[in-house]
Amino acid sequence: EDVLAKAAEEVEVIVNVDERHPERFIDSNKITYLLNNSPIGLRKGINACVALAKGKYIMKSDDHCAFGENFGRILIDSHEQDNWVQIPRRYALDAENWKIEERTDNKYPIDYMYIDFPRKGKEHDDGMHGVHWKRDRAEEIDDTPSMQGSCYFMTKHHFEVTLGMLSEVGYGQFAQEAQEIGFKTWLGGGALKVNKKTWYAHLYKGNKYGRFYKFPGGTVEASNWSAEHWLNDREPNMIYKFEWFINEKFPVQVIDFMLEHACKKTACLYFYFFPHFIEPLDSHALMPFDCSRFERNAQTTLFHFVYFRGCADDLRIDERIKFPFMLRSVSDFRYKNLQIEADLRSSQPDAMPFFHFFSHVADQRSDLGSHLLYRLGVRS
Repeated sequence: EDVLAKAAEEVEVIVNVDERHPERFIDSNKITYLLNNSPIGLRKGINACVALAKGKYIMKSDDHCAFGENFGRILIDSHEQDNWVQIPRRYALDAENWKIEERTDNKYPIDYMYIDFPRKGKEHDDGMHGVHWKRDRAEEIDDTPSMQGSCYFMTKHHFEVTLGMLSEVGYGQFAQEAQEIGFKTWLGGGALKVNKKTWYAHLYKGNKYGRFYKFPGGTVEASNWSAEHWLNDREPNMIYKFEWFINEKFPVQVIDFMLEHACKKTACLYFYFFPHFIEPLDSHALMPFDCSRFERNAQTTLFHFVYFRGCADDLRIDERIKFPFMLRSVSDFRYKNLQIEADLRSSQPDAMPFFHFFSHVADQRSDLGSHLLYRLGVRS
């Protein structure tokens, strides 16, 4: 009903009912319900809805979302390229009153998301996921590395022809929807665009509402498969390699980040780098820098710059280094008890052009402004 009331365009609503039926069905020739005898899963459900769609444009949304006035007209008028995917500005939903939730924190609105670091020993999996990226940018329509996946807008042609629909190969029926769409679009020559001219509000379920569902089996394995797939450029017919996405499309000024986000309460900041294809290190990786800018936190923060030169045995630590540096590549590694262990599981270490850092307080891993990942972005 909210979609029909606020789209400001001729719209058809196709609802995939995968298991539990709605409490009431809306009698309208603009609404089609797909009632499956047994659950078919997220990907097949989305593909089935798009296949039935008659219009030029499609928008996928979770059912627990509200929308801004005239959102359909705004998205259509803003859609300059067929290979774009647009994401409206996201807020949290007040489900009882069906409006934007009133909050006292500054989490919302969410416009940008970066991709977190794979294989970093996360609790649930070693894959890649979108993470809220707080950026102060005035552009009303702007590039974003990733999205949540609860709402996105594109042409039917882009979904069916360019993306080739959603695939269950490797992904299974549920995992990595946003990453499949995002990476296929970016590396295929298109763009993910946040549109701040309009919005949607997505229900943050939390403890109050619960998830309503359980993750299907194989989700962890699918997330891990997806990371390996994209990092190693295994998707056919892409224009760009994943390295372009990291190093050219969404580069980050490392020095600016270190200066802005160094935490005075943190005893040590450890920066781990594995420049395995930067040769020689000194001529390519180091860049002159006025270290007096670091001395603001010198009494409380000790900076360690750690280099890997191909294997753990070639580790050297220099706490006195005067040249922070930009990197092109980082290999797989894990961190434990303030000791470094080079984890060279990957048969193609050069396929991981990233860097990462942890902050440590009292020998425990802490989340200092989240992790600086992939040269994509940071969480404030």
